[in-house]
Amino acid sequence: MKRLTYNEGAVIVEQDASMSSLMIVRNGVVAVEREVEGIMADETRLAPGDLFGERGVLLGAAEPARVRALTFVVVYQIGKEDLASVMRDRPTLAEELGLLLAKRIENERQFIESHRHPDEGQPTSIAERIRHLFEVPHAEHH
Repeated sequence: MKRLTYNEGAVIVEQDASMSSLMIVRNGVVAVEREVEGIMADETRLAPGDLFGERGVLLGAAEPARVRALTFVVVYQIGKEDLASVMRDRPTLAEELGLLLAKRIENERQFIESHRHPDEGQPTSIAERIRHLFEVPHAEHH
């Protein structure tokens, strides 16, 4: 692993960049931000123990969001070849990373849905948003 440091506000990964390393947050807080209609919106935050870059390492796909240091951040970088070696020694790691990636993709889908325009089907009232979030049907009035 390679130890990297980033100062507060530094962009670690640009949106749409392709990563060839898995990054594990050791210290600090990282924001995962996605551009929505020209404005950067926080998608999630990462803390020590969290990781990012799995999409590029596992799928060869670009990162859908920008990753930025909110505080002074220390990350450990594990290159694709080193990660492959670890996965050969511990095959369950591939499954764990796959589950993490699937969960992240689902969270991204929900983030995108929550930032759609009202004319695209997003609930407009707070009650409608709650019903949408919890998949509760409309109550019938008698």
